[in-house]
Amino acid sequence: SAGEISNTEITEETIVASAVEFDHSQIQYNSVNLSDYPNSYEAGKSLMEGLSTEQLKFVLLLSDGQQINGSELVNGVNEVLQHQAPVAGGLAADGNRFEKTLLGVNEDIKEGNLIALGLYGAHLEVGFGSEGGWLQFGPERTLTKSAANVISEIDGKNALDLYRLYLGNEADDLKVNSFFYPLSIQEKGIEYPIVRTILSIDEENKTMSFAGNTPQGSKVRLMKFNTDNLLDASTEAMIKSRSNLQNKNAWSLMISCIGRKIVLDNRFDDELDAAREGWDNPNVIFSGFYSYGEIAPYPGFVKCELHNQTMTITTITENI
Repeated sequence: SAGEISNTEITEETIVASAVEFDHSQIQYNSVNLSDYPNSYEAGKSLMEGLSTEQLKFVLLLSDGQQINGSELVNGVNEVLQHQAPVAGGLAADGNRFEKTLLGVNEDIKEGNLIALGLYGAHLEVGFGSEGGWLQFGPERTLTKSAANVISEIDGKNALDLYRLYLGNEADDLKVNSFFYPLSIQEKGIEYPIVRTILSIDEENKTMSFAGNTPQGSKVRLMKFNTDNLLDASTEAMIKSRSNLQNKNAWSLMISCIGRKIVLDNRFDDELDAAREGWDNPNVIFSGFYSYGEIAPYPGFVKCELHNQTMTITTITENI
């Protein structure tokens, strides 16, 4: 991970263990490795095909964070599940090194692994919350030329030139400041926008690569951060994740992004405090990690999506 969350603190380079017991619910798991498939989409499909869908209430999805195309993984998952059950989770991280990530379930821990934990049973209750808290600025524009996660043109103009026009001197070091200026992407037919982080810049071809697919025709706006807004978003994510749950024993799994941790700088610890403010309940265990990408359903939908620089919270309990 890029930081570990354990109840009241965020640590680095540590091991956190969370023990969860169910009285009436069951668990199945499946694991595949990316090296056995032609692409992330097919790996995601195979991962889900290894789970039974009868009485499936929720899937916890954990993925390699370096070799994966997170958007295609999610597309493969959605193709098989057909929105029968919500999916949430995240991409493993490697601090700020971006070299390799490791996962495992009941077997060797190694690179390229994808893990799905299916939770089953009528007594299971799961709540979700995901919030970015980023401030949009500038006019809404249309993504007119892109392929997968690479953007060439916005409103028929070069995307890199447009970023530099709006950011001024800040654009001189855009590779370093990329986490501070993500892009809001709103796909056709989807009510809510998602956040996309700049991964790299190709100066020769004047293109920008993002940490997730950027479908052509989407509506886009530039974004910037405000510390208080980011922290308030973490509180709101917790409130949403427990809004339909009773105040009882629960496990709250928090997956945030390394980009938020970098932007918050010496206030990154405050993100956990802000989230916990959303549910003052001594019977809840909080744990989680900082990731290279977050997976969560759209608000009000079962369909899941890859998010960047977003606090995502999944709260699990049983109705006994």
